[in-house]
Amino acid sequence: MPTGALIACVGCYQLLKMNPSLFVDAVLGYAFYKLSVLSSQVRKQGFPNEYITRIKTIIALIFIAKDFHKNFVPLDYIKVPVFFFYLLTLLVEVHGLKKDARYLLSRLFELLQIKEGRRELLVDILLTR
Repeated sequence: MPTGALIACVGCYQLLKMNPSLFVDAVLGYAFYKLSVLSSQVRKQGFPNEYITRIKTIIALIFIAKDFHKNFVPLDYIKVPVFFFYLLTLLVEVHGLKKDARYLLSRLFELLQIKEGRRELLVDILLTR
């Protein structure tokens, strides 16, 4: 067990020396993954996970902001929607609309699954303009 941890540390150091940006991406991705696992365990035990969601939103923001000055890469097409999803989750949570949002999302998915529902949504969108 200690040998595996030592090899992992050496690998992280080599990756940091070779490509620091990729190392930061790997560390942030692993932190995001572990927070997702922790969030699901906390939720399963019946406790709120708002603080974990806020930390994950900050990590997603760092993911986007650290390479903002560079050109887009294919990984950005995954990172940007994840950030906006967590930002939307955070805004719903801060405004106290968590239960309402759950029902609205389920209703939206129901409407999108049937042709009449899609037509109804399209008419609503066109009428609001």
